[in-house]
Amino acid sequence: MLGWYKDGQLLSSASDPRVNITFAAESDRTSTDLVVERLLVNDSGNYICKAIDCFTGQPVNTSKEITINSELAYVFGWPCS
Repeated sequence: MLGWYKDGQLLSSASDPRVNITFAAESDRTSTDLVVERLLVNDSGNYICKAIDCFTGQPVNTSKEITINSELAYVFGWPCS
């Protein structure tokens, strides 16, 4: 199971249409990308990809602190398995 969170809140396109989350499955791993369009300063925060390892049942989390300033726009994504 994979999910993206910002400051502890689950992200989804249903709650914010600027959010696009994609998943890709390969033979032994699943990856995901998070894209937030038209970034705003209040999009700054701690983004976490939470996952469960299918073999061990243990959590596997990747986090990234993202800071948006008013002059720059970032689109970010990174693999998370």
